[in-house]
Amino acid sequence: MPPSKGRLGDLPPVGRKWDPGEIELIWDDPALLGLILGRDLLVSYTGDLSPRHAGKNIEPGLHSHWIKSVWLDAKPLEAHRGSMKTTAVSEVGTIWNWSLAPLERQDDRIMLVRGTFTAAKSSMETIARNMKQPLIVSLFETLYGEGCTDTVYCRENEILYKFKMTSTKEVSITAWGILQDFTGFHCDRVLGDDFITRESQYSAAVREKTKYAVN
Repeated sequence: MPPSKGRLGDLPPVGRKWDPGEIELIWDDPALLGLILGRDLLVSYTGDLSPRHAGKNIEPGLHSHWIKSVWLDAKPLEAHRGSMKTTAVSEVGTIWNWSLAPLERQDDRIMLVRGTFTAAKSSMETIARNMKQPLIVSLFETLYGEGCTDTVYCRENEILYKFKMTSTKEVSITAWGILQDFTGFHCDRVLGDDFITRESQYSAAVREKTKYAVN
């Protein structure tokens, strides 16, 4: 069920820790994190719709529903281009997943896989920038302690955040292209996004390699 009350304006000002009700609002309505980050085309249960949605028949909480379906229920998502899939599920949903303290998701090792390494790296870099937004920092510091959004290291293909408490060789998030070799890599969540590229549309060999990698 969508939350019955609460709005984006109810969230704490920068510089103040979050109270339990504000955190519950975000857990119930994850697209609000996107609105905090300036992604005003995301549709939450409790936020205001962007003027660009005026007159359109859009399901209330559309992007919040997508984020929950993928990250909590592992349900695949198919939607048209321009529907903000990557923004909602990858770039906002990854952060929301880490915030789920009751489920201990801060220790999740996330494997972000896209059609090419370059595309995956771009999404990972967006997530890294979003993690520096002051309200996101204050949310995580409320949950996990001061300085938790600092990185232990940040490399071309991987980031390890201080809020990850388990001592495994894998990091908080790693970027992969679908045709790279995953042998020996372990993770808790695999997030696949846009495997089909222009090259795979025209090459039967690439299509077969992509199918094998997905399997």
